[in-house]
Amino acid sequence: MGDLMNMQDSLEKLLPAGGIVNSSVILRTRKRVGWLMHPDGRCTGEVIPLPGPATDTPA
Repeated sequence: MGDLMNMQDSLEKLLPAGGIVNSSVILRTRKRVGWLMHPDGRCTGEVIPLPGPATDTPA
């Protein structure tokens, strides 16, 4: 977090005409391929399978 705050301070010094009004830190964002999402970012529980051969069948 300290490094992030230092970077924000550096950006504010480099761009004095602008200013950072709001900032946030996201530690992890998980998105599973094929999962449908609600507009607010929550998973709907519905999955659309990828096209192509199934990968869980033995070769």
